[in-house]
Formats: sequence, C-alpha cells, structure tokens
Amino acid sequence: MNFLKIKNYILGTIFILVASVSYYFVNQGTISINTYTFILTISIALAIFFFQFGKSMTIESTISDLSKLTHLTKRFQDYDYSTRLQILDEQLMCGSPSLKDIPALSYQAKIENCGLKPIKIDCLCLDYGDKIDSNKRMRRHIDGELYLSPGKWHEFGIEISWVDVEQMKKHFNIDQCFFFFRVAYHAPDGSIQENIRKLGDTRSIIIQKGDCLT
Repeated sequence: MNFLKIKNYILGTIFILVASVSYYFVNQGTISINTYTFILTISIALAIFFFQFGKSMTIESTISDLSKLTHLTKRFQDYDYSTRLQILDEQLMCGSPSLKDIPALSYQAKIENCGLKPIKIDCLCLDYGDKIDSNKRMRRHIDGELYLSPGKWHEFGIEISWVDVEQMKKHFNIDQCFFFFRVAYHAPDGSIQENIRKLGDTRSIIIQKGDCLT
C-alpha cells in the first residue's frame, strides 16, 4: 500500500513538471498556445488524480476531488493569459520654465506585450495637470488603436511645450503640473481597462491583470 502511495506521488510530481516545462516552451515559441493549453489541462488533471488517489487510495474520493479541476485549470489559464504590458527604454526629460524653447516634458519609450495572448490597445495618452483630480488634466493623444502580439513592442514619443502647460493652468485655474502616462486596453474578459502611471515612477511593469495578480 505504501509503495502504491509513493508511486502515485511520484507520478503526480512528474505531471506537475510536465506542466512547468510546457510553460517554458510556450514562452520560447517552441509550442503553440493551443498545444500548451491542452498539455496544461491534461497534466494538472493527472497530477490531481495521482496526488489525491495516493492520499486517499479510494477512487470515490478522488473522483469527488477531480470535480474541482475545471476551476483550478481556469485559475492557471487566467494567470497565464492575463494582460502583461511592460515599459522599456524610457527616456524622460523635463525642461525649465526659464528655457521656453526646450519642451516642458519629452517622453519616449517602448511598450511591450509580455503575456501569452495578443493585446488590443485602444490608445496611449499623456495626461498633464492636477496631481489628484483627474478631471483637471489635459489629455494628449499619443497613438491610436494598435495590436501587440506576444513578445512584440511598439515605440512611441511625445513632447509637451511650456505653452501647453500655461494653457492648461489657465484653463483649470491651477498652479501645478504633473504628468501621467495612460493606456487603455482590452482585458481577456472583453472589458476595456485603463492604467495610469505617474511619470517619474521607478516601476517598469505598469500593467498586471488577472485573477492571480495584484
């Protein structure tokens, strides 16, 4: 009986390793996402089966535990397919009010899809104005609708002049100006999400969505 338990635990561990290795290969582009999904589903199912069967040694309780498989597999897929956008090669330059011929802000960067699914981006924008109240900000459009395949990136850039800053201050009757990078994108569930990041923040990962990510 103990030998059978050990054998089932070993088999369960092997299928967990198969799932892990398939994740590596899909990131390398060796296998397709559909193949990865199939391997992941089968591997997790068999791993659960052998772990639970080795624990209980009764088919009835194992079948009962396998009823949770759909939910567990969905959690894995939600994590793997969650939206992951990353900012690369940022170049941020801020000017001085005394040098009017130099832009108040010059921003260039690349946005990369680090996830496993293509991402539809509605817009890339730069907002500038009040630090707290988003209704007191001008919104400057950078790029329009675009699609990013897994591992692909898109380069963009924008400048805000001191004339733009002064017009914004006059329009909203404020004496401050903060800059924010904003991206609107389609989440895996079909909803449109926005992420706003204050420029100058040291983070490079700006979007992480999904049931298992915070």
